[in-house]
Amino acid sequence: MDVNELAQQIQVLQDIEAIKQLKYRYSEGCDVAVNEGKTESFLEVFTPDILWDGGDFGTFKGVDEVKGFVAGMQAQLKFTYHFFTNPVVKVDGDRATARWHLLAIYTETEGRDTMLAGIEYDEYERVDGRWFIKKLKLTTAFYAPFKEGWHELVMGLKG
Repeated sequence: MDVNELAQQIQVLQDIEAIKQLKYRYSEGCDVAVNEGKTESFLEVFTPDILWDGGDFGTFKGVDEVKGFVAGMQAQLKFTYHFFTNPVVKVDGDRATARWHLLAIYTETEGRDTMLAGIEYDEYERVDGRWFIKKLKLTTAFYAPFKEGWHELVMGLKG
């Protein structure tokens, strides 16, 4: 293996790690947007023309539509916590794709606790040396109530 091949392999590994960090910022941004009402960190991970396809949750094109969706979620939820695991990331120059397993927990405004599991398929674009999410598609495995709940036990919240 020559130096150029090694440099290319290192670049791909750096890109994969940058994409993982981007998805972690997205995950945290989802939670901060609902839990604290702050959408800036959530919205800054997208290209301006983001296509956010949440399946049953709706499809939104562009940052403004996604921001409107988040405002609606803030009215329906009082708590969220997202986990993205098992990434499979493929980089091709300034474009990349990934598949992530998702587990999310929610407490709805009326106090019902729910869980969501699914897979997200993402497309990424590097712009001026920085990675952004260009397209996101959620395929839901289940979205169901969690009967015992955690909102009283862990969070001290009353339904």
